[in-house]
Amino acid sequence: MERKSYEIIYALGGGFGGLDNAEWVKIEAYSLQDAMDYAYEEACNEYASYEGYHGLRDESEIAEEFEEADEEFTDEDVWQIYVDERDGWLEYDAREVE
Repeated sequence: MERKSYEIIYALGGGFGGLDNAEWVKIEAYSLQDAMDYAYEEACNEYASYEGYHGLRDESEIAEEFEEADEEFTDEDVWQIYVDERDGWLEYDAREVE
């Protein structure tokens, strides 16, 4: 399978400005889905760079909240809440370019 040229864009939404403040980046990928997956990964990395700031919680902060409330929880509970919160902030897209 041959790699093609795509452009991806990714950012954090809400008060971070979203895609309006982001720029398209050219990449090579095997498919549009691969390009979208890469854009998602980059958006996740962007989120991770802000964890602990501006109300963006990391996994330890979520677990700490459970502990403070004296609630039982599993690592899976913490991970699912983290992913749901993180994904709610992410904006990303991809397009094929000639």
